[in-house]
Amino acid sequence: MSVAADSRTVALALKILEHYTRGAKAWFEDDDDAWAKGTLVQRTDDTSLGVARLVFERDDAAASSSVPLVARASPKPVLPTLPTPPPVPAMVLSDEPARRPPARRPSVRAPTTDDLKRVAARGSRLTGGRSSSVARVDGSYVFDVLFVELVEAGADAELLPPLCNPPILDCTPDLTTLSYLHEPAVLYNLRRRYERKEIYTYSGVVLVAMNPFHPVALYSPEDMARYARAAHHGDPHLFAIAEDAYRGMVNNKRNQTIIVYGESGSGKTTSAKYIMRYFAQ
Repeated sequence: MSVAADSRTVALALKILEHYTRGAKAWFEDDDDAWAKGTLVQRTDDTSLGVARLVFERDDAAASSSVPLVARASPKPVLPTLPTPPPVPAMVLSDEPARRPPARRPSVRAPTTDDLKRVAARGSRLTGGRSSSVARVDGSYVFDVLFVELVEAGADAELLPPLCNPPILDCTPDLTTLSYLHEPAVLYNLRRRYERKEIYTYSGVVLVAMNPFHPVALYSPEDMARYARAAHHGDPHLFAIAEDAYRGMVNNKRNQTIIVYGESGSGKTTSAKYIMRYFAQ
């Protein structure tokens, strides 16, 4: 089922799709890791029908499907009752031709009406009564997007998977500097920083703190002195927030408020203690 698109709709849809080129990486919901990365391996645009097909392959699926072909030495066993066999060459190739595991090939079959009904029946977040659909085939995701629906929904709709940020932005200290700011990008950046024991991250004027659940050497008198009355605070830290509040109180002669909130066990009490300790020092 398709809906014809006029030239203006086609142009707008292709503009929205301009960053979805071969090799582009995107995020997909995953039951184990919440979000998983995939790479765009195929894109087909049919401007006459007003539809585009995008095929993404999960990065972890691609890694597991490719097995390097290595020739190994296979020396013959030496039995005590037999004379020692001649030296075996370092590399012995079998007479039987090597068989490479079949490459993972995503399906490119156009979805039938029954396929679309099954997608809607399992509660796909990408259909919502639309003709556009997504189907998962092994480790691949096949998106069929109608230009009319894409333009009506806009670039921020969930008809397309959210794109990954370039690697240069990995572990950025401020989430607002990300090219693509959405749930998987935020979670991925926070996770990468947490793995590097960087538990603080800015989101504009907000400081995101992640409980390390073990002692960290971030609150010494030397750390306090580094942030005290500094023109540039450097890395995200509780002391930077405290210094901003103190400076605003002194320079503007106005009361300041620091709101510390989070779930139970997230470290709110400990964070408040370090902020008060900074003021006391």
